[in-house]
Amino acid sequence: MNMLDKQNFSSICLETNFSILSVEGDDSAAFLQSQFTNDISLLDDDSLDHLLCGYCTPKGRLIGLMRILKVERSLYFLIMPTELMETISSRLKLFIIRSKVKIETPQNYLVAGIWNNEINCKIGMMTKINESFLLRDVDCPILGKRAWLIGRKDLLQDEINNRNNISKTIQPTEVNYFSWKTSEFFSGNLWLDKSNTEAYIPQSINLDLNNGVSFSKGCYPGQEIVARTHYLGKIKKRMILAQVKNSDLKDVEIKKNTPIFQKKLDGESIVKIGFVLDFSPCETHGNETDNTILMLIQCQLNELDLQPNSNPLRLEKFDGPSIILRDLPYFPIDSINDVMNSNKSK
Repeated sequence: MNMLDKQNFSSICLETNFSILSVEGDDSAAFLQSQFTNDISLLDDDSLDHLLCGYCTPKGRLIGLMRILKVERSLYFLIMPTELMETISSRLKLFIIRSKVKIETPQNYLVAGIWNNEINCKIGMMTKINESFLLRDVDCPILGKRAWLIGRKDLLQDEINNRNNISKTIQPTEVNYFSWKTSEFFSGNLWLDKSNTEAYIPQSINLDLNNGVSFSKGCYPGQEIVARTHYLGKIKKRMILAQVKNSDLKDVEIKKNTPIFQKKLDGESIVKIGFVLDFSPCETHGNETDNTILMLIQCQLNELDLQPNSNPLRLEKFDGPSIILRDLPYFPIDSINDVMNSNKSK
């Protein structure tokens, strides 16, 4: 029986640019616990099946992010951008030593994404579909409820084809990579790649706000620096979500590291408050965000002014396109000043 038919999903992304590392063995849980920012033991009870983690250097710089899924008692899947698979796999293997752990790269697995307003699974939980896995993730305000769909390429493709043959009423729209990337932006996730690996500490891309860091677990690479930044309140940079209309860009080209400016209320000074971390066109089929570019921006907390009467942020130059700010799931725009003030007071 085709279990995907019950999901009735409206859209699917078959090319997310994510892949899987498998970590298996009697010591797999302890090994993963010693390497990542989040508490892997949370996957031992019934409240979570998968969680977001960071992998840091000893200096607290993020090598990459991943979502860790507990498949069986001693088998875990690490879902991460394909571009960083070899980097992270090679580094993890250096620390196996005498542990009973085997790290492999399953070539026959597909990591897809689906959207469906009727996903019958709580956020952070998993539903097994034959030999595939449906991982419920944070909702996207544009495309609705969503989930990761992981399974063997041949079986998953058969499931999808059979589902399309059976379900004549709702045929899912196949969307491109940018739709999944946009959903991840709205979830507040900056997935690192080769251009920015080891460039940021977890707090500067909000990993601590997005339940990706545990401050009560044991040691892991970079733990001392990450914890010190947290407890001393020395967080100087945060990530915000914004968008700009394509029609406003004119001669401005968005790319990573494009500067963001803001004019102070005195009208005399213009300050660079941050830069573009990553961007994605919004492919949303008739929604209000059509013809816009979504951006994740890293900003200096002591420079950013978001008071009601403050001047808008500008892209690339002091009189560049105006930027519209969007809410992130872990804090709305209205609370950013509270975040800034709490850090300034420490």
